[in-house]
Amino acid sequence: MRNAWNEDPQYIVNLTRNLIGEKTLSSIIKENPEADPQRIRSYVWLTLPKLQVMRADTLGYICAYASASGAHCGKHSRGMVAPKFINSTGLIDVFPSSQREEVFCSKQPGELQVYIALGVLISVVTDMIRQTEWQAQWPTWELTEVEEKWLRDHPE
Repeated sequence: MRNAWNEDPQYIVNLTRNLIGEKTLSSIIKENPEADPQRIRSYVWLTLPKLQVMRADTLGYICAYASASGAHCGKHSRGMVAPKFINSTGLIDVFPSSQREEVFCSKQPGELQVYIALGVLISVVTDMIRQTEWQAQWPTWELTEVEEKWLRDHPE
């Protein structure tokens, strides 16, 4: 299964920094220590015009980093090394259920790709702010021996 977070995590982090700009990103981080994706969205929304003029293949590459709950949320195998950048924020965090219909259902296919890419950028900024926390919590997200055995015995 293809996972852009495993293939090239630095791409999306660097792209986010470039699209938002270091000065703006520093302001977002300083003004949002609680890392609320809803509040961060109001800042990152300013990148929308840049996303709207991107080629479809570039948007598709950004969208390859999209996940519902974050690529690294939930439990992982024991002994797995923490990724250099943990993505634990997903589209459901960025676009709560009350806004999903407005964001996704009323958009045309190409337009939908822009909003998914926007959600990815918001997720990355949120995770930038919480990265120290995610790295510290990584060991607590480990599967127990019993859970690993169950998964081996029940491959789906």
